[in-house]
Amino acid sequence: MIAPAFAVSGTVDAEGGLRLRNASSTDAAVLETIPDGSQIEVSGITESGWYQVSFQDTQAMSTTIHVVA
Repeated sequence: MIAPAFAVSGTVDAEGGLRLRNASSTDAAVLETIPDGSQIEVSGITESGWYQVSFQDTQAMSTTIHVVA
């Protein structure tokens, strides 16, 4: 995990919502789907390009292509 100097906020940009997973893999279980336009906090990024994100009380992994600054 590569952690940024501080957590940053992002906005979900995914028409069908953003699936938060329990690991950095599209095969990992989906913990929650966040609605498009929701604010999330990004606390880290993996070398493979997955974000460690927080949404309400859930901390999970998300792909980078659906989060914008």
